[in-house]
This record gives sequence, structure tokens and C-alpha cells, in this order.
Amino acid sequence: MLDAEEPVRFDFALCHYGMSGVCPTTPVRENCARCLPRPACATGRETGSAGQGR
Repeated sequence: MLDAEEPVRFDFALCHYGMSGVCPTTPVRENCARCLPRPACATGRETGSAGQGR
């Protein structure tokens, strides 16, 4: 999903997750579990797999 040759390519799309409330400041396990960019997100990987949040 991320592009090493064009690192800002997905900035707006990823930022929109936070602006829309899908990815709030405090992680929500259910949101992380169904999030497509989770593999590229340290918080999502931690929250989705361990279920502990931050």
C-alpha cells in the first residue's frame, strides 16, 4: 500500500482516516481489526493483534 518511491502519495487518504473518525486518537480495537492499512500502522498492528491498545 505504501510507495517507497513516492512517500507522500497516500498522505491525504491516510490523513482522512483520522479526520473522519475512523482512526481516533485513542485506538479502537474493532476499527483496527478491519482497517486495510493496519499492516503499515504500528498502533494498528499492536491493537489489532494483541488487543491491548496503547
